Amino acid sequence: MPSLPSYPKSGTDSKFPENAGSSLFFARDDAECHIGKIYQDSLSLTRFAGEVCAIAILNDQVLPGLEILNPHVLRIVTQDKIEFSWKDFETLDQELYKGWDWLLENGAENVAATFNINEDVGGGKVVTRAFRGYDPNSDVTDENKAEFVRLSAKYWIKKYRYKIVNFREGFTSIIPRRILRVLKPTDLELILCGMPVINIDDWRKATEYSYWTNVSTQQQQELIDWFWSIVKNDMSEADRVLLLKFSTGQSRMAGSAGWKYNITLVNASGSKLPTSSTCFNQLKLPKYVSRDQLREKLLMAVRHGATGFEFC
Repeated sequence: MPSLPSYPKSGTDSKFPENAGSSLFFARDDAECHIGKIYQDSLSLTRFAGEVCAIAILNDQVLPGLEILNPHVLRIVTQDKIEFSWKDFETLDQELYKGWDWLLENGAENVAATFNINEDVGGGKVVTRAFRGYDPNSDVTDENKAEFVRLSAKYWIKKYRYKIVNFREGFTSIIPRRILRVLKPTDLELILCGMPVINIDDWRKATEYSYWTNVSTQQQQELIDWFWSIVKNDMSEADRVLLLKFSTGQSRMAGSAGWKYNITLVNASGSKLPTSSTCFNQLKLPKYVSRDQLREKLLMAVRHGATGFEFC
């Protein structure tokens, strides 16, 4: 598998303006990717943002800090058609994602939810939206909670798509779609933002470990040592970017001193690929029996699954 092409480098301390949290589809201070609520007068601004990004590429200008663009913006720019599901909200809106995930994993009897959505429309106003064909006062139960999550996600996806599509229209008005189709979302991000310089020592210091497996302490430490040896000695800078992207949803380590990374050793066969939970900056490693096996599976996962999560 060839490495990514060479990209311009950018500094590690580049930061987006402080008011990014109030912008259209950038990360807030907690590094959560969040697309702003839909207001009609902001749609032209999203198109303009797409035009600016495309013009920067044509003029060979790197825009460090734009890696906090929601990854789905890059997906819809480079791909003709993408399908969204409730799981995509892990990088769209973590508050919604965590709520739905908890509801599906636990019983609904302690949840005071009905078949409707309360939407903040601005100006301190909240509007209740009912799902077509459902009584808005009917309770969410264990029997219908999956349908409730599906309908809720469908509603919010429609809201978010307006802005993402407007960004794409602005971008492709400058650079034609036929050129963009050959790129992966990660390629486009690196062209826009430049290649980050990742400090492996800082990354390792910020890493916490958890063990969900019954292997010995010696085997656990051996696997951890193999991992960092591969990251340092066997991975290119592009591969390290993909690894961060795969496990955190970001191509750079967050600038906050409180940023944490998590490696979890899971009770799974070494024939499985690593998986991740980007919501928790978590990489999950199965029980690999050799450094070569870990290297093969890790590189395969990050090179083929760096734009998703729970890839297996």
